[in-house]
Amino acid sequence: MNDMIELFIKVIMGGILAWWLNNDARGRDYSAWILWTMIPITALFAPTLVGTMIYLVLIIIIYLIMRPKGALLPCPRCNKKIHEILTICPFCNKDSKGECLNCHEPVSWDAERCPYCKSKELTSKPQ
Repeated sequence: MNDMIELFIKVIMGGILAWWLNNDARGRDYSAWILWTMIPITALFAPTLVGTMIYLVLIIIIYLIMRPKGALLPCPRCNKKIHEILTICPFCNKDSKGECLNCHEPVSWDAERCPYCKSKELTSKPQ
């Protein structure tokens, strides 16, 4: 009976971590997102619950060191969190930023002027 409870706890902890890693890695357009989603499954093979918890903490630490740095902001189209530098949302595959029609740099949909060339000629926000 204790083995079943321990396995259940391992599955829940690994599942939560896999879900978080999947969302964070995909939002950063991290090419190894599938790998990071699958790694917590290996925690099921740890011999003890304490070993599983230590293993999962190590996974989190390694991921936080290796992942692309920067803030996650909501996509203006699907509202999922994506990396601030992305111009196309990895979830909905639509433009997450507009474009300056003068210098062709990506610009936030809310911008009044291009931060690069100060032009007011920006693409209009889609409805």
